[in-house]
Amino acid sequence: MKKNLLKAISQETLFIIFILFIFVVTSLIIFSKWNESMVKVANEESCREKVMKYCLSLINKENPNWEEMLPKGCEKFGIGKPTEKDCKEMFQ
Repeated sequence: MKKNLLKAISQETLFIIFILFIFVVTSLIIFSKWNESMVKVANEESCREKVMKYCLSLINKENPNWEEMLPKGCEKFGIGKPTEKDCKEMFQ
């Protein structure tokens, strides 16, 4: 009888651990997808920040890549890739 009781307790414990594991994994997946979508949303302010970061990197000779920088889609706000001359004028 004691053996059956221990077996039942261990099965319940494993079930609870399994449910908690599934909950944690699901929460992490949902959060990562939500966070990813928040980062990719472009607005005018975030695009201006992109220009500032790009220009600072360009002036510091870090060879930045405009297409790889987030957020994407700044062209819909009329904000495009600045030239080196534009960047120097911005910081003078």
